[in-house]
Amino acid sequence: MGSKLGLFVVAAVGFGALALLAGARGGVKVSIRQPGDGSELPSNAIHEAQLSPRDEQAHFQVLVENDSRQPLDFYDDGSSWGDPTLTFLATTPDGIARKLRKEVAAYTKNAPGLIHVLPGQVWVREVLYDWPAWSKLSGLLHTAGSIKLQAVVTQASDPTAKHDKDFWVGRAESKPVEIRIR
Repeated sequence: MGSKLGLFVVAAVGFGALALLAGARGGVKVSIRQPGDGSELPSNAIHEAQLSPRDEQAHFQVLVENDSRQPLDFYDDGSSWGDPTLTFLATTPDGIARKLRKEVAAYTKNAPGLIHVLPGQVWVREVLYDWPAWSKLSGLLHTAGSIKLQAVVTQASDPTAKHDKDFWVGRAESKPVEIRIR
């Protein structure tokens, strides 16, 4: 019996907060970036949101890079399809680990949207930790001051995957990084 998810291959990539897991439809690198850390975003990056100056102080970014030779489609945030695709493994300084996900929202329009990411392109997912949707993340940060955080991007096979040849199916994780309140 074969699995549609295929075989996963784990490899640490250079330095920084990257991890690569290859799903059935190609490789994806995931990393966490804190704006102001001195790193630059690629010029071909896809930004999902424009932030206000206030928001710039209370966020970090999850970078999803298409490391394959073909375009890949991902569910966009803002729907019951896309919101669950990004979760975090958070560890507080006292060693307690928690899985965090976006709080369930009351969607005014709940239709799946797709982000099309070309080979070598990076999709920038903004995470504002003072938004109500990330209240558990915000609570941990305000209580602990800093946490080790690992981003996890997961997409399972579903009807979209059967009809969209570019739909990525798999799981990719970043290396843990320390996130601090600024």
